[in-house]
Amino acid sequence: MSLEDVRAAFQETISDLQSQIKELKCDKEDLRADKDGLKADVARRKDELQVAMSEMLRLNNELQAMVAQNEELGKENKEFKEKNAVTRSSRSTQTDEVARSTMAEDRPTSEGIVLEHTAATNIQTGPAESELDVKSPSGQNIPHALTTDGKVRPSGLSLSDCAGQSSAECPTHRERQTILRQARLKPSLLGNEGDLAKLPPRVINETEAESAAAALEAFFLPEQDLASRLEDIPSVADPTPASYVPVSRDFLSRQYGGSHCHSVQYIKADQNPCGNSTRAFAFPRPDLNPHMPVVVGQSGVVIGNHCDKAIDQSRTSLFSASGIAKIYVGEYVWERGEGMSAVVFRGQPDKVKGNWAAEVLGEKRSIGDSQASQRARIALRKAGLLPQDTLALEKEMVRQELERIKMGGGHPVEHRDIVEAFERGEEVVPVTRLRFLSYDTTLAEDIKTKFEANEGSRRRSKRKSATTSRKGGTSIRMNPGTPVTPGPEMRSVAIAHFDPESYSVSVGPTARMVPESQKKEERGEVPTVEGDGYLAYATDDHDRQLIWTP
Repeated sequence: MSLEDVRAAFQETISDLQSQIKELKCDKEDLRADKDGLKADVARRKDELQVAMSEMLRLNNELQAMVAQNEELGKENKEFKEKNAVTRSSRSTQTDEVARSTMAEDRPTSEGIVLEHTAATNIQTGPAESELDVKSPSGQNIPHALTTDGKVRPSGLSLSDCAGQSSAECPTHRERQTILRQARLKPSLLGNEGDLAKLPPRVINETEAESAAAALEAFFLPEQDLASRLEDIPSVADPTPASYVPVSRDFLSRQYGGSHCHSVQYIKADQNPCGNSTRAFAFPRPDLNPHMPVVVGQSGVVIGNHCDKAIDQSRTSLFSASGIAKIYVGEYVWERGEGMSAVVFRGQPDKVKGNWAAEVLGEKRSIGDSQASQRARIALRKAGLLPQDTLALEKEMVRQELERIKMGGGHPVEHRDIVEAFERGEEVVPVTRLRFLSYDTTLAEDIKTKFEANEGSRRRSKRKSATTSRKGGTSIRMNPGTPVTPGPEMRSVAIAHFDPESYSVSVGPTARMVPESQKKEERGEVPTVEGDGYLAYATDDHDRQLIWTP
C-alpha cells in the first residue's frame, strides 16, 4: 500500500469520527433539552400534588364537620321521638278513658246530640270550619268530614261543593263513581236504539281531558287548541241515526269481509251494501284518542298514527269502539292538520311520552312509515349527520337510514333521544281531523238487519244444541203434562249453560214458580212436577226438560 493510500484512509477515518462527534453533540443537546423538560414537568406535578393535598385536607375537614353535625341531629331527633312517644301515650290514655265513659251511655242518644251539636257549630262557623276531626273510641281519626246537615261528606268533594246542596242533592261516593264511569263509552249505555241521551259527549274540557289522559295513557289537547282545530266545521242539526246497534269486529268481518285485526277494514265492492265501490271501516280506539267522535254528528281529532291508513280514503265509515262493541257513527273525512306543538307535548304525562317513544322505536308494535322516518331523522341528528346543505341530500340520507332500520340496523337512538326531539319541536306528533260528512242510513239498516238475523239464527242454534247433562248428570225429555217421580237414578246436573234469553230456569229447595211465571203463563207453560228440593226445569217453545237435583 502506498503512502497516498494510507493518507486517504486516515482522512476518511478522521471525517467519520468528526461526523460521529457532531451526532453525539446533537444527542447531548437533545438529552439536555429532555432533561429540562422533565424538570419542568416534575415541578408542575409537584405543584398539582400540593394543590390536591390541600383540597383533600379541606374536604376531610368538611366531612368531619358534617359527621359531627349529623350526630347532633341524630341525638336531637331521638330526644324528640322520646318526647313525642310520651305525649302520645298520655293522650291515648285520656282518649280511652273518655271513650269508656261515652260508651257507657245510651249510644243513639249520644249520636243524635253529636250530630245536632255538629250541625249547629257548622252553621255558626261557616264552611271553612265545618271539617271535624272525629275520633273513634280507639282514638283513631275517621277519614270523613261532616256537612252542615250532619251528613258524611263523600270523599273527593269539597265543602263548597256540598254547601249549596241539600242532603238529597249531594251525591254519595257510589253515585260519583257511577257518573265517572259513564264518562267512558260502554256497551251498557247503548240500550235502546236511537237513545243518544245516554251517550257521553266528546271530551273537550281541558281538566277532564287531562284526567282522562292520565287514566287512559293517551295524548290530550288543551281546550283552546282543540276548539281552534274544529272551529271551521259547521255543527250538524238533528243527527239522530235510524238505528244504533253495537256489533263486534268479528261480526263485521264475517258479514262484509276484510280483516278484523287491523285498525282499518277494507270492504270489497261486491260486499258494499251502498253501491258497487270499495269502502273502508275505521276503528280508532277511544282510549288512545279521547277527542275522537263517539256519537253521530260530532267531529273530532285523532292524535298519533293509530289509524293513519284511513287517511288514504277520501271517505271512511267511522266506528266508535268501546271494548268489543263497535257502533257506526257516520261517514267522515280524514284531514291531516298541524301537528302537536312542542309546548303541548311537554305538558303531556311522562308515561304518555314514554309510550310514544316506544312506539316510534317500534317496541310496542310494528313500526309504520311515519314513525320510521321520525326515528331515522332523530338518529341522524344525534350522529351529527343532519342538517345538510340541501334538502335533497337530507332526503337521501333519511332514505338510506330507513333501509338500515328495515334491515335491523341504523344509528343508535334511545327513548330519551325521542322524547327530547319532540320536546324541542324537531319532530311533531301528527294530529288528524275527523270531519263529519253524513250518516249512511243504508249501511246502518243493513248492519241492523244482518245483526238481528244473526242473533235469531244463533238463538235457534243454541236451543237445538243445548244439552241438559253436564258432569255426568242425567236429563229426562218428556211430553208436556207427563209427570215424573224422583228416583235414586236421578243425579245432580249443571244448569249454568242455559241461555237466560232462550230459557226460563227455576231451582230451589222446593220447586216454585220464578218471577218469570207471568211469561210462562203467556207462553202456555206450566210446571209439571213439584217436589221437596228436587225440581229444576228449563223450557222453550218446542220441548220441555225436567232436571232433578238432590
